[in-house]
Amino acid sequence: MNVYKFIFLLLFLSIHNKSFSAIDNNEQQIVRHVNGGLSYKRLFSDFRIDLISNVVDDYIYVASLDGNIAKLDVVSNKCLWQKKISIDNIVSIVVDFANVVVVSEKGNILVFDNNGNQKWLSFVNNAINILPVIYKNILLIRTCDLSIHAFDINTGEVIWSLNNYFFSISSAIYSPMLSLKKSLITYSTNNSISSIDIDTGFIEWKIPVFLGNVNNDLLGINGSFLTHKNNIYFADSKNYITCLDITNTVIVKWSKLFPVCRVMYMCDGFIYALNDEGELAKFNSINGSIIWKKIIFKNCKFKTILVENKLIVCGDSSGQLYFISSDDGSIFYKFKISKNSILSSVIFSKNQIIVSTIDGVFIIDI
Repeated sequence: MNVYKFIFLLLFLSIHNKSFSAIDNNEQQIVRHVNGGLSYKRLFSDFRIDLISNVVDDYIYVASLDGNIAKLDVVSNKCLWQKKISIDNIVSIVVDFANVVVVSEKGNILVFDNNGNQKWLSFVNNAINILPVIYKNILLIRTCDLSIHAFDINTGEVIWSLNNYFFSISSAIYSPMLSLKKSLITYSTNNSISSIDIDTGFIEWKIPVFLGNVNNDLLGINGSFLTHKNNIYFADSKNYITCLDITNTVIVKWSKLFPVCRVMYMCDGFIYALNDEGELAKFNSINGSIIWKKIIFKNCKFKTILVENKLIVCGDSSGQLYFISSDDGSIFYKFKISKNSILSSVIFSKNQIIVSTIDGVFIIDI
């Protein structure tokens, strides 16, 4: 749908009804048109969906914490395969075009092909609470003792390990990973960002970054790393958003105060950031200047943000979705998708958005 037609539709609906709800207690597939406008359906599953992957070729892979996994067609809403695996406490499911990776909090790693056939099973001797990274034929796993392990994704063979390289940070500190070209970017000791050659495990560089101009070894990073051109962006626990320029030598390009930032998204060279105060801001990624800043909803814990075709979609802890203009931050529409919290990132797939909530996974046509 053309974005301007969609915006007109939202404005038209808002005149007649300030919000609408997708809540329904029927456990079967639901398809409903609202005021002749947006439609939605519940993604059908025989089990409660706790985790969802990104969309690959119109398919999404889902899992429950107690060990159910399935492959679903988001177009037909059919289950292509489903199985119960022997591990529970699943914390993430990551996919590419050929592989489905499931990891548990206790250190179990299972890899399947996209038809659900198990390729291998392995175990690392520590908890996993960080999203794995797939780079070509290498699977990268980071554990709570801050070791990193590289596996051949086809065979399960360990290619290299960095055991306790990041030795001095508490295991409670969140340390995201980002694959950038052939390097793995991650957070390490003494407020440093490190780059590791994915093929060999060689430490390419490590730069101290005193986040928010405070030298404190127990600072952490909120959310994920972002990248644009030759820059890396992150939000720290001392309320700063920082840009690293890694063109030649690694330098801090800019650092801007934005309190309690939890979620960031990069689109067309702009950073969109949400904080715990319900504040949404648009930053110029080149110099860190704020283009606009708006209070979306006070005292509401925002969980996710998606930016696509000049449209921002935000989800909060009350199950509310907000449709917002990326030009000026004005709210076009509010849509209560669930009685409960949104669980994970809103996902865009063609002309649909996919939202995972405690009440189920919903697909909204836009």
